[in-house]
Amino acid sequence: MPGGLDHVIHAVRDLEAAAELYRRLGFTVGARNRHAWGTHNKLVQLPGFFIELLTVAEPEKLGTDRFSALFGTFNRIFLKDQEGLSFLILESEDAATDAARFRSAGIGVSDAMRFEREGKRP
Repeated sequence: MPGGLDHVIHAVRDLEAAAELYRRLGFTVGARNRHAWGTHNKLVQLPGFFIELLTVAEPEKLGTDRFSALFGTFNRIFLKDQEGLSFLILESEDAATDAARFRSAGIGVSDAMRFEREGKRP
């Protein structure tokens, strides 16, 4: 079973405007980060959890590799019609088993992605 909620992705068209909204709500918003596949983000850190504000800032960098297709291209398509929570990221000790359980329960899932890096607080 999943260990808990790691973070959510709040997909937005205007990253700076979204960051300012979160600041006005009292949150600390991190610096702009740039991904090699064309998405940019800012993190809103909370105890044990974070909100990833994300936009597709450089669509020309979206590639055809598996990660770009699952993540970058998905968010680009999502943002054509709406803004909001585009991904729910769960902690897992065995992502393949958890994904199989979700599928058998009729819950849609994307392929498991492993993406981690060291972060710094603002």
